[in-house]
Formats: sequence, C-alpha cells, structure tokens
Amino acid sequence: MSLSESPKSLAFVFRRAPHGSLHVQEFLDIVLIAGAFDQQVALYFLDQGVQALRTGQQPESVGLKHIAPLFAALELYGIKQIYVDQQSLACRGLLESDLVIPVSVESRQVLMQRLQEADHVFSS
Repeated sequence: MSLSESPKSLAFVFRRAPHGSLHVQEFLDIVLIAGAFDQQVALYFLDQGVQALRTGQQPESVGLKHIAPLFAALELYGIKQIYVDQQSLACRGLLESDLVIPVSVESRQVLMQRLQEADHVFSS
C-alpha cells in the first residue's frame, strides 16, 4: 500500500454458533491478521454469532479451544469497532453485560447500513 492509499475497511460478520467446528476460531484468526496489517476492521455479531461473545463458555468439554482470549486480543490489534445485533441478543436472552468484551449494541437496521459502507464484507 502506498502512502497515499488509505486502508480498506473490512467488515467481518459472525453468524454461526461458536462451537461444533473450528469455523469461528479460524475466522477470528483472519480478523487478527487483517488487524496486524493496519486495515480498518469492524466485527458484526448477528444471529447465532452473538453466542461467540457469551461469558462462561466451556468449549473444552467438546474438544475445542477457548476463544475468549482471542477476543481479548482484538484491542491489541487496533480492532475496536465491535457491533452486536440487539435483536439477536434479546432472542437468546443475553444482555450486553453477558459478553466477554465491550461492544456497541445496535439495531439490525443500523448494522446493515454500516455494512453497506464497508469496502469488503466477509461472512461466516
């Protein structure tokens, strides 16, 4: 990237439940790589994806690695735009205080508008 180019805005949309496969963990690895290359990264948690942020998970019981430390590392990579769908939280009986990291809770309509502004959108 030349000095005159601005970083691309990358939106990563998490829609899947966090356990049962390595998909969410691998998607987070890609997010951290993008952050390491100084891209403008924003994360969106919708539908079952909000479960990835829930506190008190025990993925070891199904043979998976705990991903909460990866979420804690987001800030170290300059990733501070983390959005959660208000309806998705409510449907699962979750509150913002039930999540492992600070987030911005928004309506789905606001999130969809933000996603349209991103240069590239990746969805899990």
